[in-house]
Amino acid sequence: MAKLLYIISKFIKMKKIALSFSVLTAVVLVAAGCNKVPQIAPEPDLELQSSKDVTFALQAISDIDILCGFLGEDKAQDASPFQETATSVGPYLYQSIPQQTIVIAGFNNTTCSDGHVRDGSVYMYYDNSPITAKYYRDFGYKARVSLVNYRVDGWRINTTGFSQINIENLAPTANYDPKTTNLSWKIIGDITLTHPTDSNKNMHVNFNLVKTLLNTSTPAVFQTKTSAITWSLAVIDYKGLLVGETSRTVPFTYFINPAEGIARTFSCTPDKIYGISVDAVVPNKVTPQASAYHPFINGSASFTTAALYPRVIHYGQEERVENVNANCDNAGTVTIKGISYPIDFIKAYN
Repeated sequence: MAKLLYIISKFIKMKKIALSFSVLTAVVLVAAGCNKVPQIAPEPDLELQSSKDVTFALQAISDIDILCGFLGEDKAQDASPFQETATSVGPYLYQSIPQQTIVIAGFNNTTCSDGHVRDGSVYMYYDNSPITAKYYRDFGYKARVSLVNYRVDGWRINTTGFSQINIENLAPTANYDPKTTNLSWKIIGDITLTHPTDSNKNMHVNFNLVKTLLNTSTPAVFQTKTSAITWSLAVIDYKGLLVGETSRTVPFTYFINPAEGIARTFSCTPDKIYGISVDAVVPNKVTPQASAYHPFINGSASFTTAALYPRVIHYGQEERVENVNANCDNAGTVTIKGISYPIDFIKAYN
């Protein structure tokens, strides 16, 4: 009997210990559940229009610079994106006046071979250059650019106040070697972009950029310093900073990644033709016209605007493609809060 009572008492003690452990475990689990922070997915940010707007502004600036590159090399007709199409109602006029150190490009509602309609004039003065610097490729070349009633697809593009766009050749010395030195230019200015019908789309941009001719050493592009750059075979990129306002009053900052300049290559066009030319002599004969529209196809930029979360804009693929001909289109992505959204940077100035 005594032995039985001893066994019963041991059993009761073990049950108490087990019960205490169970209660303790429950308390710990409840406490852990109270302290656990619920995982909440970030609110999706689907605003992409501002990225399109700032890209449009950069394209407008780049187009003016590219035009000046053609004018400054006295190669205004060298497969230029600014030549008129066969069906354009207005011409593209070019005039160089060396004794006055000025080059002028004029448009009259001209449908250009890059698909844009231009109007007005671009004046490029290089009177501040040394006497030995007559061309865009020359060491010491400096140009001042004025826009007179200049419009692209109806947008009025104008320098702010009495300012001008300034372009300066950054070659280190007059004796630079094209085989080892990529030519580059500083491009500085302050412009406004005025929409033809909707003032809420107006923009203001102050820019400080460096353009580099990435394939300077390619003989077909640039053989010697006494011959002109063949822009139709060029690959260029831009680095630098844009600040200003989109949507009339919304401030922004756009900084190009120094390791991933934003590239355009002149042998790339997503639009293989822009139209046809009808033969005036041979009935029913039409000839396709090659497009000269060249999108941004490489590079990335950090972009902040208003109170929106910072963005990273990638042109082409998110990872830079060394062969810049790898993806010749208007595609890109905008990365926000770690999420990447595909985007089409259409060529139209909408």
